Amino acid sequence: MKIMKSKLILQVAIATLVTTLATAGIVIAATTVGNSVSIGGTLGVTGATTLSSATLSSTLAVTGATTLSATTTISANGASVLGVNNLSGVPIFEVDTTNSRASTTALAIGGGTTVSKLLFGTCAVDPQSITMGTSSPVSTSCAATGVVSGDTVFVTPPIDTEGASNWLQFEGASASSTTGYIEITLFNASSTRNIDGPSRTWKWMAIR
Repeated sequence: MKIMKSKLILQVAIATLVTTLATAGIVIAATTVGNSVSIGGTLGVTGATTLSSATLSSTLAVTGATTLSATTTISANGASVLGVNNLSGVPIFEVDTTNSRASTTALAIGGGTTVSKLLFGTCAVDPQSITMGTSSPVSTSCAATGVVSGDTVFVTPPIDTEGASNWLQFEGASASSTTGYIEITLFNASSTRNIDGPSRTWKWMAIR
């Protein structure tokens, strides 16, 4: 009787050990957790890891190359600025999170001047007739959707196909006080004739 009990105990012990080792092997190979898991300390993960849905309420530190695929949403969790720094702690870019869209303190690249909007496009510039020998430049406006007063504007004139016969000189450009327009300043450098330049397409870029 004692021998049978000993054999039974031994069989149960062996079965338990085999089950434990098999479970450990499965956990080491791949682990799937179907319910919520709360970890109070540090979670270390080695190797490729896929998170189909994850919410982090504290700091996430990632070392090495990281790929975020599909749609990724990062919440600042109440912080006014969400930023990415390099290894030296210098900001690569910062985003103001206090606004639903970009504001005047929205984006800073490399710790530089903040930018809230970047616009670019083309517009038709048709200068009026400028009198010869005019001492001051003459302003001509062109339509530029989205540009408002105070934006910093850059323009690129078209290639001068008229050669030396075109004495109009580009002096500068600025955002018009009228929303949606750029003021382009031209000067007639000729001392012998008035010039009414043709309508041409210019490229422009505006930074806010």
